[in-house]
Amino acid sequence: MGAAATMSKPRPSWFVKTLMVTFRILFLTLLVTGLGMGLGLFVGILTTVIGGAVTHHALDLTRAYRVFAIPSAIVFGSCALVFQVVKSVRETFRR
Repeated sequence: MGAAATMSKPRPSWFVKTLMVTFRILFLTLLVTGLGMGLGLFVGILTTVIGGAVTHHALDLTRAYRVFAIPSAIVFGSCALVFQVVKSVRETFRR
């Protein structure tokens, strides 16, 4: 084997590795929180429209935000945060 095959790639320092893991955790948590809010808002609007059609009342779409979207975003975001932290800790101690 040649000299190039035996040389290993330089590994990032602990600071850079910690920064990358923290950024990944925060980015994915924010992404999943946004998706959870979008899904909650869709379900909230759908149930509000169906409920308004059944009861023949005027629609109050602020209820879709207060009752569905914000709580679902909180649940999705906190679950994503816990999952990403556990995954990162397991990955760190596995090596």
